[in-house]
Amino acid sequence: MPNDPEQFIEQMIEAAKQRQDLSAWQHHRDRETSDLANLILDLSSLPRHQIEMPDLAKIQGRVLDRISVPQSEHRGIWASIPSFLKIGSAVFGSLLIVVSLTMGVAVAALQSGPDSAIYPLKKIVENIELRLTPEQEVASRQMQFAITRVEEIQAVIEQQQQGQLSNQEAKQIISATVKDLQKSTSAAARNTKAQPRSAIVNKLADINNKLKIASINSEGEVRIEIEKALQSTQDSQAEAIKNFEESGVKIANPPSDNNITASGKLTQVTESTVNIGTAKFLLTKETKYVNLSAADLKAGLVVDIIGQIKDNKSYADQITLIEPKVSGESTVRTEIINPEIVPLDPNSTTETQTAH
Repeated sequence: MPNDPEQFIEQMIEAAKQRQDLSAWQHHRDRETSDLANLILDLSSLPRHQIEMPDLAKIQGRVLDRISVPQSEHRGIWASIPSFLKIGSAVFGSLLIVVSLTMGVAVAALQSGPDSAIYPLKKIVENIELRLTPEQEVASRQMQFAITRVEEIQAVIEQQQQGQLSNQEAKQIISATVKDLQKSTSAAARNTKAQPRSAIVNKLADINNKLKIASINSEGEVRIEIEKALQSTQDSQAEAIKNFEESGVKIANPPSDNNITASGKLTQVTESTVNIGTAKFLLTKETKYVNLSAADLKAGLVVDIIGQIKDNKSYADQITLIEPKVSGESTVRTEIINPEIVPLDPNSTTETQTAH
């Protein structure tokens, strides 16, 4: 690669923008050059959309926040371009920025859902991010992607309920998203064998919790797809717990399949139900209230909800207002009794945290 790699990159990008032939670069004897040319062609082949051109500085900040260069080497295609990686994350981020800006989709892609035509660009950024992640952080990165997939599933369900997507469209989108979710959770669980981490167990439990709520609030083929994800996540959670216990730590109180929790802003309130987004909870005479009363419930309040599943319905056992209405009012918080992770060996130095 030339001494000025950034200028060289810009030359290839400009050629791609002009739809010029890049075959000379693609088949260049320098492997770094050919790999880079192929990457630029892949990015430039994404669909073009007429989207308002955003602020370059803001885009650069957002992309570079998501991309970091590891200290250790990685195998695969990226191992074949070490000097390119040595250029630094700023140049590599600029590559993505410049190419995506020519298509006018950079910001929209980072916020796009799986129903969007520009969603593939988001997946490319995630794939690059994963390849550039240090080995010891790969499991956490996989969990980050898994949580993103769950949020996308929740958004699709909400769109379906609002009539923005048909049942068939929702089913197709969720089916593809579930496959990606399964890959991420399975990979994260496998990584805990080499590096047991309570944070991964916690996040798998949280994903499991969200999927249970999503399953209850869906139906038909959509529910079938979500239940596939739920079963896969439960298997991954069991694997992560097993790996954790084999490392000398045990789960004292495993999470119950019937317990669910939710936190956030109430989006809908009726006499018998409350919603946080697509998560719907039934209110009963046994429902307890902390920092508020039943009469105080209204859309917009930020609450924690502890509930349980009965007869395929979710019931609110306790609703806690996160911020008291009156300034200076004492806050009585009732924490969820979560499964504890405790050392098997009293002298063990293994970190102890709480799994949700």
